[in-house]
This record gives sequence, C-alpha cells and structure tokens, in this order.
Amino acid sequence: MEKNIVFKVLDYMTKKYSPSKKLKIIIEKKIPYSSGMGGGSSNAATAIQGINKLLKLNLDSKEKFDIGLKFGSDIPFFLSNSSALISGRGDKIQFIKNPNILDFIIIYPFYQIEDKTKKVFEKINKLSSTENQLDLLKKINSGVQLEGPFHNSLEESAMEVFYNLESIKHKIEDVTSKKLSMSGAGPTLYFVENSQNDRLEIINEIKKLNLNIQLFNVKII
Repeated sequence: MEKNIVFKVLDYMTKKYSPSKKLKIIIEKKIPYSSGMGGGSSNAATAIQGINKLLKLNLDSKEKFDIGLKFGSDIPFFLSNSSALISGRGDKIQFIKNPNILDFIIIYPFYQIEDKTKKVFEKINKLSSTENQLDLLKKINSGVQLEGPFHNSLEESAMEVFYNLESIKHKIEDVTSKKLSMSGAGPTLYFVENSQNDRLEIINEIKKLNLNIQLFNVKII
C-alpha cells in the first residue's frame, strides 16, 4: 500500500494542507499495473484534482503541476487533460491538436518486474532526435490520419529488461502483418487498426499464438 503513488499523494497533500482531515480513496484499476500506459500517473493526477476539490484548496494549475512532479514526471501531463508535447522533467507542456487516430489494438504481456521504469532508463543509449518529434508534430497538425508505427526511444532498452518481449512482438507482427509500437517504458505494445471487423479477426489470430498476454480492442471516443 505504501508504494502506491496515490497513497503518497494523499499523504503529502493532507499533511501539507489539512492535517486534521481524513480521506479514503478506493481505486478500481482498469489499466494494468506497471504496463507503460500511465495508469499509476493518471490515478495520481485524478487524486490531486479530487483532493484539491474535496478540501476546497483552490490550487492553481502550477501548484498542482508542482505536486505532481514530486511523484512522477508524467503526472503534469495527465493534469493537463489535453494532447500535449512534453519536455524537460515533464514540467514543459505544449498543447497540441488531438492526433487523428481512430482505433487500435493494445497487447499487454504479463510481466512483474520491480522498478521496471528505472531499469529501462538505466539501459537507454539514445533518445529520439528532435527531428522525429517535429515530423510527428507536423503530421498531427496537418490532421492526416496516423497509422504508425511510432518511434519510442525506450524500446531498445525495454527489450533487454523484459525477457522474451522482442520475440512476442515479432510473432504478433508475423501473423498480423502489422508493425507494433511500444507504449511508455513497456511492456505494452499496440498498433492502429481502424476497421472493427479487421480488429476482431486480428485479435482471433493473435489468440491462436497462445501467448501470455491480454488484448484490448480500443475505440477512441
């Protein structure tokens, strides 16, 4: 419990702003734990917003961002409630248009690795060039439908941390003829597929591989 980021946010904010108040938070996890999809960080951002409202703190955006940065560099992004280009420690946020992506399939391989994000970053050799980011930003601003795959500088090092993840990726690419991208620090993989019928067929093909994974058929709303 003490390692849960939401508990840490709750403890920090109540002690700092209202030591006499007692709050209880119940989390119903929908995003798999430590999957590279920002589940913990988005939970923490929601907790900051909720505590701010319940305790009537009236914190402004900067104050909430500063709290978020104490517990995770991507929490300010989830506080921004918008598509954004993030730089610095997560404190530099440039709001952008919502990317033109309709639907996709998420593949979550089951791994339990302690401090996996730290281990992935320790092995990283090279980050994305600004050129890669600017090229993607141009496509987003133009409104063109994005199809992927999308470059992730953490993927190479993640493949070292998550044993057999590269093999899982290649097996799925072979049966789907799709190029997969990785989310965050992994191990979650995904690819864009806008046809509902094709997504269902592809999911059935992936299931035949009998891999230790969970599949999500995602539709943007």
